[in-house]
Amino acid sequence: GVQCSELPLSESAMRKALEHGGVLICSMGPGHFTATGHFIVIAGAQDGGFCVNDPNSTANSAALWPYDTLAPEIRAMWVFTPA
Repeated sequence: GVQCSELPLSESAMRKALEHGGVLICSMGPGHFTATGHFIVIAGAQDGGFCVNDPNSTANSAALWPYDTLAPEIRAMWVFTPA
């Protein structure tokens, strides 16, 4: 009951996928979320930022993240939507 596809790295693609009920899984490179590699979930967008679920950090999960901070660290991204 779930469809998955790779999503291009663009703010508009991310927002559109979220508006249509998608959930984004992002493979992250070094930066705010990891020193080596890590996965995060982006489950929504509000007030100009993205709602991140970081399984390693409640502080990261409580913050809204601007696209300009996320984009340089995203190595790959997939959108999961109901089938």
